[in-house]
Amino acid sequence: MKSFGTILKSFLIFVACFGLFNFVEAKKKIEPSLQLKGCIFIQADLKALPKFTVFFEGVQVKSDEDGFFPLAAKQSQINNASILICENFKTRFRKNDEKGSNTIDAQYLTSGVKYRYFTRHFDENEREVWEEEALENYEIPDDCVIVLMDPNLVESVEDWDVSLPAGIKKLAKINLKSDATEKELFESSSKSLLGVSIDVRNFYGAVTEITKKIDGANTVKISMVQ
Repeated sequence: MKSFGTILKSFLIFVACFGLFNFVEAKKKIEPSLQLKGCIFIQADLKALPKFTVFFEGVQVKSDEDGFFPLAAKQSQINNASILICENFKTRFRKNDEKGSNTIDAQYLTSGVKYRYFTRHFDENEREVWEEEALENYEIPDDCVIVLMDPNLVESVEDWDVSLPAGIKKLAKINLKSDATEKELFESSSKSLLGVSIDVRNFYGAVTEITKKIDGANTVKISMVQ
């Protein structure tokens, strides 16, 4: 018959092994953040494209004068990404008496508001295509990139045929209508930069970009959450 000490030792070894297994499994589930880049494009003679505000996963960024905007996302979010173009959206917070009501329960559009919503699919040749769909009950799904812009300015969303540096994933190219006037673009940009209601704006942290030199030659823009 085994002594109590032997049984205790075996039990402790089992607990240690079980804990190590759970730790390894937990590490496997942790996804690293990747750099995701999108593009707003217009076939027009503009010195610089006006800037627009983009919201994603608690962060807001502004597109630059070339129409590019950077985001941080996990691979699973990139795989499930969709794009919503609208001029405003709302947030419903989950009530929590102990910690306050600062947990987002859902994001949505007011019924009847204009928008364009696009999801990514793959055709029979495994080529990426973006198709326009309707939101279900005006609810904004998870992993959705929200671009604050007049949806009437948008022509289409398509696969972005571009080569990016290693480690940077592409989102899509948002094509604006070529006959959109400069006045229309800058009016929409001004509204976009003013942003959304203060409760939503406070939840989304702003991001600034800094430019760093790599190997003394190439420069890249790095997104930094404020």
